[in-house]
Amino acid sequence: MSRVVFWGLLGLILWVPWPLGADRPLPGAAMALWVGVLLALWGIFVARRRGAGSRGADRYAMPVALLFATAMIWLAVQTAAPLPEQMAPEAVRQAAALLDRPRPAGIGLNADAAWTTLMRILAYAGVLFLAWEYGRDRADARKIGLTVLIAVIACSIYGLIVQFAGLDSILWFPKTAYLDSVTGPFVNRNSFATYVGIGLVVALAFAVGLLLRRRPHQRSQDKQPNRDWQTALLALAAMLLAVTLVMSKSRGGFYSFGLAIVAGGALLVLGGSLRGRKLAATIAGGVVAITVVLATAGAGLTGRLQQGAASIALSRGAI
Repeated sequence: MSRVVFWGLLGLILWVPWPLGADRPLPGAAMALWVGVLLALWGIFVARRRGAGSRGADRYAMPVALLFATAMIWLAVQTAAPLPEQMAPEAVRQAAALLDRPRPAGIGLNADAAWTTLMRILAYAGVLFLAWEYGRDRADARKIGLTVLIAVIACSIYGLIVQFAGLDSILWFPKTAYLDSVTGPFVNRNSFATYVGIGLVVALAFAVGLLLRRRPHQRSQDKQPNRDWQTALLALAAMLLAVTLVMSKSRGGFYSFGLAIVAGGALLVLGGSLRGRKLAATIAGGVVAITVVLATAGAGLTGRLQQGAASIALSRGAI
């Protein structure tokens, strides 16, 4: 049953970006149902398992899980619990008076949207939990990463084809926003750029893994050609995803990717994996790659990055 849950998780990763990023009511509910079934099956498997030990990292996850549960409980309480009148937002009180209806029990502005949000966040947490559990096995962790990479590459290729062909559509729906940006099967370019950034981080992680295994005392002539092919494919995938990222013209997606790279690089340096010439070569290669991609395909993104300071100084800064 454990493998059924694992393959179900991989299937979810491959399916979920295509129905508009599962950001509409029906695909969002289907995603939540899929995750719920996987969690139920995983619970049955754990209940039947005997003598299972815990990891040392689990005790660090527990405080995070408690904080998350507290936030979710508060979301439910503020939506449904009969809280005092003075806690209700002024907009809710005015709307109830204008419509001549009793004030809703909770203090939220939109109870239906709140329950939908709770469902979606719990589904995301379920995916994170399953990835955390199966990621303890190195082989399964690599399969999860490879599945993510395949899914993101497929969405990126689709988005580039649609953009260069001038189709102005998302699947069979007309594209009504961000017509000059690559959004793949997503509606919002920021969401798509963040998604592509995740895939690019995974590709670079695999590349760093190959780099770190290229040590003199571990080299063997029979495995070297295979690693060369893997390195070439990863470089091609990373270049494809980098071009897609900049062609989304999303500043937020670009910033989030940059933050992820800095965080990942810091972990590798602190862990002693990257040092000396390897660290210098990695930094130099990254700078060159970013410069080349921005120079060839990033005109729209660089223009928006230059406008960012003005945007922050005006409306977004006030918000």
